Amino acid sequence: MGYVMDYVFPVPVGNKVCSPEKIVNALKPLNGSCSWTNGYWDFGERGIRPWNDLQNIDRDIRLLMDYLLKLIRNGNK
Repeated sequence: MGYVMDYVFPVPVGNKVCSPEKIVNALKPLNGSCSWTNGYWDFGERGIRPWNDLQNIDRDIRLLMDYLLKLIRNGNK
């Protein structure tokens, strides 16, 4: 999620605080596509994985990062 937040809100400008509404709207494309605590991650061509099968290793971090960023990019057009 850190990569997603860095993409959506790259650099704070001065003391400008991002409103909760802006954060919610930016993250809406993730709604219904994430399986943090149950179900399956559908990575399309890259496979379907149980929610608890992702590990804190480079390969899985990259897989999840690419997936989340793709959802954000496609949903916020």
